[in-house]
Amino acid sequence: MPPPPSTKPCPIHQNPGHPFTKTPAPFIKTPAPFIKTSEPHHQTLAPFINPLPPHQSPAPFIKTPAPNDRLSLQSERSEITVTACHCDQTLHIAVTDSRVTAWGAGYVPRPRSAQGKATGHVCQPICNRLTHVSSLAQNITVNNKNTTNSFSVNWTIPAGKVDNYTVTLNGDVNRTITTNSTQVHFTDLLPGRNYSITIQTISSNCSQSAAPVIEATYSASPGSLNFTNIRTDTISLSWGEPVNMANVTKTFKITYSNSLSSWTVSVNTLNATLQNLTSGTNYTITVVTVGAQQYQSSPVTSSIYTKPMPVKQLRNNGTTTVSVFLIWGQPDEYRSDYTYRVQTASPLSVVIDQRTASNQLNVTNLSPGVTYTFTVFTRAADNVTESQSVSYTTCTVLGLAQNITVNNKNTTNSLSVNWTIPAGKVDNYTVILSGDVNRTFTTNSTQVDFTELLPGRNYSITIQTVSSNCSQSAALVIEATYPASPGSLNFTNIGTNTISLSLGEPVNMANVTKTFKITYSNSLSSWTVSVNTLNATLQNLTSGTNYTITVVTVGARQYQSSPVTSSIYTKPMPVKQLRNNGTTTVSVFLIWGQPDEYRSDYTYRIPVPGELVFISGLSSSIYTMIDQRMASNQLNVTNLTPGVTYTFTTTVYIPGNMLNDSTQNFQFHLHKTDADNCLHSSSRSGLSSSIYTKPMPVKQLRNNGTTTVSVFLIWGQPDEYRSDYTYRVQTASPLSVVIDQRTASNQLNVTNLTPGVTYTFTVFTRAADNVTESQAVSYTTCTVSGLAQNIRVTNRNTTDSLSVNWTITAGKVDYYTVTLNGDVNRTITTNSTQVNFTDLLPGRNYSITIQTVSSNCSQSAVPVIEATYPASPSSLNFTNIRTNTISLSWGEPVNMANVTKTFKITYSNSSSSWTVTVNSLNVTLQNLTSGTNYTITVVTVGARQYQSSPVTISAFTNTTLPGSSKIGMNKMLLSWGEPVNVSNISKSFNLTYSNLTSRTNYTAAVVTVGARQYQSSPVTISAFTSVNWILTQPDGPPSSSQISFSFPEFENTNEPLKSYAVIVTTGGNVAGQVPNRGILNKTYNDFKNKKTNTYVTNIKETASRTLRSLKANSVTVIIGAGDKKYGYYNGPLEPSTSYWISVAGFTAIEFDNATGTILEDRSVAIFYPFSNEIKTSDNSSQNSSQLSDAIQTARLNHQKDENAAARANLPLPSLHVYVGDYNIS
Repeated sequence: MPPPPSTKPCPIHQNPGHPFTKTPAPFIKTPAPFIKTSEPHHQTLAPFINPLPPHQSPAPFIKTPAPNDRLSLQSERSEITVTACHCDQTLHIAVTDSRVTAWGAGYVPRPRSAQGKATGHVCQPICNRLTHVSSLAQNITVNNKNTTNSFSVNWTIPAGKVDNYTVTLNGDVNRTITTNSTQVHFTDLLPGRNYSITIQTISSNCSQSAAPVIEATYSASPGSLNFTNIRTDTISLSWGEPVNMANVTKTFKITYSNSLSSWTVSVNTLNATLQNLTSGTNYTITVVTVGAQQYQSSPVTSSIYTKPMPVKQLRNNGTTTVSVFLIWGQPDEYRSDYTYRVQTASPLSVVIDQRTASNQLNVTNLSPGVTYTFTVFTRAADNVTESQSVSYTTCTVLGLAQNITVNNKNTTNSLSVNWTIPAGKVDNYTVILSGDVNRTFTTNSTQVDFTELLPGRNYSITIQTVSSNCSQSAALVIEATYPASPGSLNFTNIGTNTISLSLGEPVNMANVTKTFKITYSNSLSSWTVSVNTLNATLQNLTSGTNYTITVVTVGARQYQSSPVTSSIYTKPMPVKQLRNNGTTTVSVFLIWGQPDEYRSDYTYRIPVPGELVFISGLSSSIYTMIDQRMASNQLNVTNLTPGVTYTFTTTVYIPGNMLNDSTQNFQFHLHKTDADNCLHSSSRSGLSSSIYTKPMPVKQLRNNGTTTVSVFLIWGQPDEYRSDYTYRVQTASPLSVVIDQRTASNQLNVTNLTPGVTYTFTVFTRAADNVTESQAVSYTTCTVSGLAQNIRVTNRNTTDSLSVNWTITAGKVDYYTVTLNGDVNRTITTNSTQVNFTDLLPGRNYSITIQTVSSNCSQSAVPVIEATYPASPSSLNFTNIRTNTISLSWGEPVNMANVTKTFKITYSNSSSSWTVTVNSLNVTLQNLTSGTNYTITVVTVGARQYQSSPVTISAFTNTTLPGSSKIGMNKMLLSWGEPVNVSNISKSFNLTYSNLTSRTNYTAAVVTVGARQYQSSPVTISAFTSVNWILTQPDGPPSSSQISFSFPEFENTNEPLKSYAVIVTTGGNVAGQVPNRGILNKTYNDFKNKKTNTYVTNIKETASRTLRSLKANSVTVIIGAGDKKYGYYNGPLEPSTSYWISVAGFTAIEFDNATGTILEDRSVAIFYPFSNEIKTSDNSSQNSSQLSDAIQTARLNHQKDENAAARANLPLPSLHVYVGDYNIS
């Protein structure tokens, strides 16, 4: 800058004869020389200014101009300071170039008005002096040598005398170096800053500063690069603050590429999220710091894979006790270099990892009954990066209880169950007892005891191994309690060869199928018969013989009770042929033959008359009787009364002289026909006859084998057996005629009988005459009853009933007893071949036994097992619905609490169907498609894998969030992207609200509403509406190709504003309206090609801050300047054309990698309304064009001079230039 004007009196004023004071002459005809910037650098002020030779004192330099002389400025510099001060009628001008500063005075006419009239004169006196100054350093270069902390400054020696140079560095570091050299180095600077370097040439007390040179240090590289979040389509990364660059304006340029393409984004924060990536793909990411002068730091580079998509429909394709075979669907965006990591975990073992390249894996070496969670990760080609996990939990098949033994320990009321531990994990055992008593025990032991059971019953025992939520039941084991002993044993009739007895009902065994086994024996042999009644007659016994009789109850499984035993004698046979062997008047000599089956220990009792006793009440006399006993077979009865009839009775006594209560007496009568005649027998002479005495009856008639149609009889030979004996066997039943059969042997197989019929077999010993027969010996028994045939048990798909059907068996059946055992126990007696059991419990196994009964005989068929259908799940509810999962729960099926069951869930959409099984009351269905209707059916799976009636419900998964999860908002418009994976549904992507308040913060939320009114998660944005402000005036008159204007920065309380887009339109009077949707990707080329009348002309990026004060800062834009940003060219405007201007401010902005244009659906923008009309000038107006250029250039140059003056602490220069009709100050 020139030194300030002198305060000494102006020489012109001191010399009134100076030519300038006498004859003012116009020396400036046109203003052009004052503002031209294209002149050569060297200045010449001619013909009025004579350069001052070096080292001479200042002297007046103004020559008297001729009347028509013209002031000519030829400039070597791009900057000329013209200082004009005016007062009175003289214009005083000071011109400064690189060598001289000249002051002078002159006269210039004031510009005329539009009507051409003079408007007066302006002039100002100033001092007139001439000062010699130093020359400026030439060819200044500042080189940062690509460093972050140093500059090298070089220049060439200027003309003239220079004592030294003062090089001043201004910026965040300030330094001053004085040197005689033409090079200096500044070190220890801070990175990424602009610095101003000024070189001052000094000669004696004079100095001159060259124009400052601006240069910047390179930015420091970003700090440590870290990946904070890796997803399938995004990578979030952060980095450390570049060294010594905190609070410095900078951006970070991030370049990321895969094997196919490359993209670049810029951010002004220490983190970024790269979006729209491909899953499972390797990306190389490079980050540089961009500081002052757009200098970029050394790059920081790292490579990383995006996460692959998770696998689909992980499921079980087969389970054993030691393995689970897993299969799954390939993930979306599948790549051939994917592998899978399968993680197997259980509470009992460490986590096991396995790798596979296929979409299936048989996981082996597992433990039975253990709950395993299998987690599958899709693994990228780096063998490190993995997808989100997909898990499936199931149990291996439980080991069954081994070596199950059920022992009744010969008791009537208890069962002891023992087993060995199966392989694998078992949490506990559930032992279920079913029968007339039902019990359930849960235990950790391998032994349980069931007590207080009922005697003589079958019980089924099931052992269920339980591990977590899994269970497995071993095969049923049937065992029975021992029956109770018969009650009191009584003899109801004793004969010579029969004993009839009766039994008391065994305790707690009424109405229970049972028989009684009766064993009877004498000293020689033993026999057994079975009956199913409480009485029996033992036949074919030997008279006068002691029999020991033992009775046991035979119950289920032919178990026998403790015996009840008693001994008794059969009656002896009567004596034979009691007769008189001699009679006197006072005696009778009796003799008799020994009875049949005589035994040496027999004795005889004969009552004989004693004294005659008179009974007054009867008016008669009777003899007292005296028993006489003897071992011989004769007795002489004396002291009788002559002529009296006596009856003598001989009774045989069994051993011990104990008279059997059932002894039969044989009487012999002697009659006296007259008082003097003796008892005698008569005979008839001339008559004779022969006859067979009766044979003895057979012994021990019994059954040696019974089928449904035959009974094999055997018997012992009769006493006094003769070889000419034969036997007649008589077969009789209520259903048929009596049948006689003959045999010479002591056995006979009676055939062609009817099953289930009670037959009485009577055997006679027949003498040789084939007529005379012994007394009958009979034996009654049943043929084996026929079993019920073709037994069918059907549940008819019901939960509470079973229908039992069978066909009639061959033979006789009185009725059927049908017994149901399980959690419900029932017995039905029927003559039909069909019964129904109702009011049963659902989902249980039941055992059905059909017993055919005929008279006292019965036969049970093999039990048939059938189950009721399980009850359906109740109250099916959705607990959570998301975009790709549905969680649901249901209530316990009715009457099925604590019953082993599972639930089968089938879910389907319009294209496919899947099934999962759980044993809990809830499930989460995974890997679903968003916005899709799923029909879900749940059934209960109970005993025998029977399935309940289904419970079905439909639900739509939530639709996914709108495309980029971003919403555009302005004064009147909301817009959003299309939701992912949603097609062919009614949807809208913009919505206009009216009558909002200007400069008001509104929060908007958008949800996707799918079928059945299911809604996605909301996407929200909070932002101020556009200001109620319209761009009305440009900063200056527009040229034919450019418009310059400024606008205040936007206010936003949600996120920092990152960029502005300048929008222009020629589409008519749209002032106050907001731009339509879809214009943000329109470019200048589209405009020139007539594809649109509205386009984005410029992108302006902002500093990293949240703007909260409206109009706190202004942004200046020159439309038509010819610069380019991203895919937008700021091309020249059309002359004489009306334009309207709008601005969009972005809190989030994304660009198309191919075109460089804004992705509107993925950006968030707030819009200024369009301005008033602004019209470019006509290209034919030279003065207007020159004026526009002059204004722009003058403004720039004057601003630089002001800055230089301020740095030198000099008064600020002013500029008054009159050109045409414009006055610029």
